[in-house]
Formats: sequence, C-alpha cells, structure tokens
Amino acid sequence: MSIINITVDENSSQKAIDAAKRAEDAVVDKIWRGAVSPTDPTPTEDGVYLPKVSGTYPNHGGKVADLNNQYVLFTLKKGVWTVINSLIDLSLYAKKTDISVFPTWTAKAYLIGEKVSYNGKFWKATSATLSTDVPATSSKWLDELSGKVNTEALKSELLKFSDKLDKERGLNLFDSSEKKDGFVINSDGTLSSSIYSYGVSGKIKISLGDVLTSNFICSATRKAVLFDVNDNPIVSSIVTTYVNGVIQIAYQSNASYAIFGYNISDSNFQVVKGTINLPYEKYTNFKSINLLNSNVSVLENTKQNKVYSNNLVNTNTLVNGFDLNISDGSFSTPNINKYTTDKIYVEPNKSYTLSGSGNIKYVEYGELDKVVYGEDISKLKTRVTSEFAKYIRLACSNVLSNVQFENGSVKTVYTPFKEYTIKDTVLPSIDYIPTFNYVDKNNFVSTSAIDTDGNIKTGLYTVSKDLIRAKPSTLYSANSVGKMILAEFDVNGVWLRNSDFGASKIYQVTTLSNTYYIRYEYRDSPIGNFKYNFQIIEGSEPAIFKEFSLGSNLDLKHSKVVKAVPYMNNEMLVPSFMYVRPVQTRIDTSPFLKRELKTVCRVEPYDKDTLRPYKDYFLINKSNSLNISIERYDEDFNIVEVKKSRVEVANMSLNNGALKIATIGASLSSSSSLWSSMLSQCPSTSTVGTMRSDMNNALSPNIEGRPGWTFEYYFTLIHSPSTFGGFSPFLHPSDYSYKYYGCTRAWISAYANSSFDGGLVPKAEEIGGFNPTTGVKLIPNTNDVMYFYSENNYKKWNGSSWEIIAESVLNFTFDYSRYLTVWNISTPDIAILLVGNNDYSRVNINELEPLNISTVARFNQFITSVRIANPLMKICISLVPLFSDDHNLLADFGSYKNRCMFEMRRVLLSSFDNRINEKIYVVDIASSLNNDTDRAKNSDGYIIDSIHPSSYTNMSNMYAAFIQKRR
Repeated sequence: MSIINITVDENSSQKAIDAAKRAEDAVVDKIWRGAVSPTDPTPTEDGVYLPKVSGTYPNHGGKVADLNNQYVLFTLKKGVWTVINSLIDLSLYAKKTDISVFPTWTAKAYLIGEKVSYNGKFWKATSATLSTDVPATSSKWLDELSGKVNTEALKSELLKFSDKLDKERGLNLFDSSEKKDGFVINSDGTLSSSIYSYGVSGKIKISLGDVLTSNFICSATRKAVLFDVNDNPIVSSIVTTYVNGVIQIAYQSNASYAIFGYNISDSNFQVVKGTINLPYEKYTNFKSINLLNSNVSVLENTKQNKVYSNNLVNTNTLVNGFDLNISDGSFSTPNINKYTTDKIYVEPNKSYTLSGSGNIKYVEYGELDKVVYGEDISKLKTRVTSEFAKYIRLACSNVLSNVQFENGSVKTVYTPFKEYTIKDTVLPSIDYIPTFNYVDKNNFVSTSAIDTDGNIKTGLYTVSKDLIRAKPSTLYSANSVGKMILAEFDVNGVWLRNSDFGASKIYQVTTLSNTYYIRYEYRDSPIGNFKYNFQIIEGSEPAIFKEFSLGSNLDLKHSKVVKAVPYMNNEMLVPSFMYVRPVQTRIDTSPFLKRELKTVCRVEPYDKDTLRPYKDYFLINKSNSLNISIERYDEDFNIVEVKKSRVEVANMSLNNGALKIATIGASLSSSSSLWSSMLSQCPSTSTVGTMRSDMNNALSPNIEGRPGWTFEYYFTLIHSPSTFGGFSPFLHPSDYSYKYYGCTRAWISAYANSSFDGGLVPKAEEIGGFNPTTGVKLIPNTNDVMYFYSENNYKKWNGSSWEIIAESVLNFTFDYSRYLTVWNISTPDIAILLVGNNDYSRVNINELEPLNISTVARFNQFITSVRIANPLMKICISLVPLFSDDHNLLADFGSYKNRCMFEMRRVLLSSFDNRINEKIYVVDIASSLNNDTDRAKNSDGYIIDSIHPSSYTNMSNMYAAFIQKRR
C-alpha cells in the first residue's frame, strides 16, 4: 500500500489522529458538520461533528470526548446525540525511514532541493543555503518527516470507524430526489423513454464485495446495470435473471455505481445492501463512508478541487543533485548535474507515455516504496503500469524542461505542468444546454472581468458567474455593441482559451473541439451597465431576442437536473394600511407593481373612469379614513389583479404626551432633514440613538442611521474604521457583568472627523468620553470591554488596567436592553426600521432565497429583543423605495435591481403585514416618492441617484402621519 509521511515522536498520537481526521474530512459526504468546541452553541442540523479537544460538551448532549489515542466523533440524529470512539493502535504506524542513503549535513553551501540527514532526521533545502545555515535552526531547511504511517493499517482502522457511522444512516440507498420517471434501461446501459409507469434510480454506489437488492417485483424489461467510474456500462453486469422475483446485482471488477429500474406506482421502492429483501425504510441523507474503495490519493494529500495539464512532470518540485538506481529506486551518488522528480502518482494497469530528449530513468514504486519496475529510456516510451504501481519517479541529466509524462498511449505536443483550481464555480449539468440564448440574466457578476486563466477578477465589466454548458466545434454569435471576451473550458471545467469576439457588428467565435463550457465578459457603455437584450446564440445570423432557458436533453451519464432560476411573475403588492395627512396628499402607485412588463392600475373610488399609467399616483382629498381597491390591468385593459387597502388619515394635532422614536437603518435613515421634518409635525416627540444626524447641530435628531450598512451589520461584530460607526451598538456580551463600548479605532475616527462618524461624539461625552488619540474609554468601570483595534483583541478593565479577554468568553448577542443601558438611552415608544435597501440592492436574483430567510429572521430577532426592553413598543417596518428605472442612466441595471427590491417588499408584507395586534406596522414610504418629481436629475433629464430622493419631505410626511395615527 502507499504511505503518508508522519513523524512518530512524543506527539505521534495527536498526529495520527489529525491524519485520520483529514482523511475522514476528505470522504465524508453531506453529513459532515465540521469541528466543534465545548463552548459552541447547540447545533440544529443532524450530522457528524468533530470535537476539537478532550472534555465535556454541554451543548452537544453533554457528551464527553477523550482524544487520547482514539478517534472521536459526535453524531446528532433526530435529537439524539451519540459518541463514536475508535482506538488507535500506534504500533501499526511506527516505521522509520532509512536516511543512511542521504549525505550527512556538513557546514557548506547547498542548492535548493538538496536533501541531507542531520540528527536522525531527513531535511530538504527550500532555498540555497550557506555553511552557517544549520538544519533544525535555519528556516531554509524543511523537515521532510522521518517517520511514516502504514496506510493499509490506517485504512483498516478508519474502515472500522466508518462502519459505526454507516450504522447511523438508513438502510435504503434509493434517493427519490435523483430518480427519473418515465424511463427504462436498455441492454447497452442507455435510457429510453417509456410509458410513465416506470423509472430509473440515480447513481447508487457499489463497492467491493457488495450485493445490492431492490424490493421491486421485476419483469423481463426492467433491469439493473453496473457502471464504471467513467460512466461506462459493464455489459456483463446487466441483470437478466432475478432472485426470488426481485432485482439483485453483485459487485464486479471496476464497478463504481448501479442504476435500478422501478415501478413508479411503488412508493416504497428501496435498494439495500445484502441479499435479503428487508422491510421498507425511508431514505435518509446519511451517506456511508467507504474508505476501502476510496482513492488512496485522499490519504496521500492529493489536493482536492484540482485538475492538471496533460504533462504530470512538475518541474517546481525537482530534486537537484541525485540520480536514481533503477534496480531498487534509491537515490544514487550525488551528482550536481542530475535531477529527479518528486512522486508522480499513477494508476495501476494503465497506459502512460514518456517523451523527451536525453537519457531518462523511469522507476515505478508499489506498496511501502518497493520498486516494481525500473528502466533506462532514451526515446519515446509507452508503458502500461503494473498492477502494483502507486507512483513513479523520473531522473534525467538535464532539468527535465522538455520531458513529458502523460496519460494514454499517444504523445501530444509538449506542455509545461500546470495545476488548475476550479474555484467558486459549480459545473452545470452536462446534459442541459440552453435552447436558444446562452445568457442567463440571473448569472452574472458586475464590476468584474475574465482573467487570463478564465477565472473572474475585479474589473469594469460584466461576467457570467457560473460556467454555461456549450457545444464543441460550434459557431456562436453575440449581439454585443462593445468588445466582448469569450472563455472556453473543457469537460472538467479546465480553462482552454480566451477569444475576442470579432470587430464586426455580429460577433462570432467557433469553439474548440474539446469545449464543453463557456463564460462571457460583456462590455458596454456606460461602464457597469448590463443590457438585458444581450444574447449569445448558435449560428451566424442575427435573431430576435429571447429569454434564457435550459434544454431537456436526458443522458444516463449525468442524472442531476439543473433548473433555470425562474423570473418573478408580474404581481402587485399593497400594504393593508397607508398613512396620510388630512391635507391633499398623493400616494405613488409605481411601488405597488413589479415593473417587469408595462401595466396600468387604477384606484377606487378616486379613478372610477380613468386608467392611470403604471408610474402615476392618486390623490387623497378626504379628511376621514376609508377603504380602497387597487386594480391591475393588462395591456388590453382586462383586470388581472385586485388588492384591498385602507387609507388612514391622521390627526396631526393629536398630543397624548411625550413620545420617543428610535430610528434605525442605512443612508436613507441618516438624513437630518427627514427626521427634523417628521418631528416638526408630531407634537411632544423626540428621537433617541447613539448618533447625531448632523454633527454640527446640537439640536439635530439622535438616530442610528449608518450609511452603507446592510441589516446584517447590526448583528455583526464590526471593527473596520472605514465602516460608519465602526461597530454595532446592539451587540453586547451575554454575561451582564460586562459592558461593551465598541472599537477603539472607531472612536479615534469619530473624534478626528467632523463628518458623519463625528455624530458619535455627543453621546460618547454623555458617558464620560473616549481618548481622541487611543480611542480608549476615559473613565472605565470594572468589566467594561472594548476592542483594541491596533492589538486585534478584546480587553476588559479589571479595576486597574486593561487585560485581554477571549471573544468566546464574552459570547456577543443582539441585546436591545443592554444597548439602552450601556449608551444611556431612554426607552423609546416606537422603533422605525428603514433597513434592507443595501441588502437587496447588492444581491443576485439567484441568491434571493437565503437572503429572504435571513432577513425575516433578523427582523424577528430585533422584535424579540425589543419586546424584552419594552413589551409595549410599536415596531414600524418600512417598505423601502425601489430603484428608479425611468429616465435613468442605468435604466436596465435599475430594472434588474427592482426585481430584487420588489422581492424584499413581498417578503416583508407576507411576514409582517396585518400584525397590528402585535404592535407591528408596515409603512410604505416607497409610495411617498415619485420618479418625476422626487429624484435628482442632470441637465439632460436623467435620474442620477437611483434610490435616494432629492427631498426627504414626502417620506417625512408619511412617517409623521403614521406616528400621529398610531401614537
């Protein structure tokens, strides 16, 4: 068997454990949840957890981990915690390396790559050394690890370990989410469509010695087939006879997985290991860990998510100064003119071709580094590796600059070794090719460009994030109006080339014969704008624009279905209540509509006989509240949707006592004019917060408006001095004996600037102030906590000095009550949240679902924390303005962002509208703004700010009406 290097010393127990854990981590699928410590919170997901240290884990079922000479894992399944232990026999791993074949270090100069023995260890020079560079003391020498672990023994131990995990999963191997209904398996292993009564399973793993049995009562036309690792059917495995009327198939040489036929009317269909047709059990996603059949390279530190060029000779790892003995594979007498390769891992019984000038020595190694073949080669040589081969080494009298070792029996043109990383890219199903347009609107990254290796880099353009399935040797055309780059990739996602689409109006490129995926870079003016009628199509002729959609080519080799992200349908979203003042007030209807297509609406009873354009508004001239209906019409003026709402007309002179307002949000909520105008209309009303909306005005409202912030920032520990505020004031240690006063760098910035950060200073002075030079609290109390930016740690005041305290001890949480106490803030009566525009304006459409979930969770977390501080506090959730796309310099970009912003509107209304009995109110400030009158424009009439109004008066009017109606 192959080996991995590990030193057997006083730390050998932990190193063996670490190696085992790395091996486990490389092969565990789906159930792996990562490492945990005793102080981590209670997990919510079933799966396998790795304890970091020995001890009791109170939040993991109170289980105890003893990491002395054993593997330990915790598993959580359906609320039940289990400990899995497996002892390690370290005697299996002790095997000393014979270092006598390497010269003993002497005080002289060595070249990079030379190896020596010193003090019982084996050392390699990582750079040229001097006579004074002694191994073990100089960083120029690398300990190559003198001990080795027997992989066979390690795998045997891990297999026992994995058997315990395997018992945690269900016995049923049939995953219904991967099935294909309406198909049967042919005798050649392909699929054919059939009546909808039958189907085929997804890939079901089979390993050495396995027998798989299904509970389907078969007919002669239903089959089970084995396939190898390259998705080729093993013809001799196709089941034509059955055991006791059920499908049963046994492992054959080189088998990787099986596919079974089934009857779709049988909801209890299952596949199990063994020859017994067991009672049905529902499938679970706990995957078995089969180390015996896993690739040995996992235990040999082969990098994951890497693919390589056809030449496997990595000249960066050459060892200079040694030749090879082809008889025993050892390094021969040192020779400065000789070079040897590092290990080049190979597969047994496989053809490889070696080419290059000069006398090349080829040595093939098997288990425990034993030589199984050696040869001097002076010309092109193709050889089939032996059945015992694990890796090879090559030696040559030059630097191997023209030597190539590659898969197969055909010599190809020399290419240098290259290691490609497939990063941030999930290859789409190879079976699904776009039916017409290859440009998916949901799949792009703005302010980016295509790098020279096909990956995405920062730039000024638009790039497709995920690769797009394409065809080899096919002509593609694009209707770009500016320069465009097309990158091509092979079937493994390895970059092949970049091409400039031509200089003519119809841009064309013919893909290479091995191209399977493409990525585009699109350029247009203005910079960063992405035209939504841009398309890439097959062929050479221009075509009418069509939306992107996926094809439906079914292929047995790739059963995973990739669905296109659907576009949002036209819809109209209206809150249950709208708030106005008794004077003439307008409500803009454009935010009600997702402006995907032109549409119109009218409002009853105001527009009884007049259809209003979709971007228009209606007028309120009543002094009393009333119910209204909003109707949406299609272009043929047919009613397609009706929504009800109630217009609440506020009493602007109502004064029922002092009222305190908390305002929380991003740049929209940081305007002094917004809150000053609101307060001027609401009697006996003031605002509270840690900041002033206008640093230079002592009478300006107190707020929590931080430009650029997403809602997530309020729940995140922030220490960046460039971020407004520099920290979230709502995060505090869960232990009430500590009080958190933020980041020192934030206070340095606040005292130094008369800009928005300076708005923190007045509130800071109320609690004693901070040192303008160091940012440290001037009058600290015992257990006051700050983040010391320059030292990158938290410190607490112990009564006489600041001492370091771990973040894990502080355990920060969102705590509104602590916020009020620490910052000396009066408890507010109403909290106005004007957040979310930054969250949703920065997201791609295909990332909306997780954002929707996290947004609702954060609103609920805020509400829960506020309720603890003041159970009677009223919560105002604002529907933020959409991007303005009419007469906009970034019109199409605005339209795209409106899809995301409208989704936020939908999520907030569905989650928080009609909850007045809980003192939760939705206020549609978006409907207070009109694109024609409330947006700043340039001299050509184009809107220059897509989200901030030119005047905040209309927004303040609506907030004032809400406060006066609900105070």
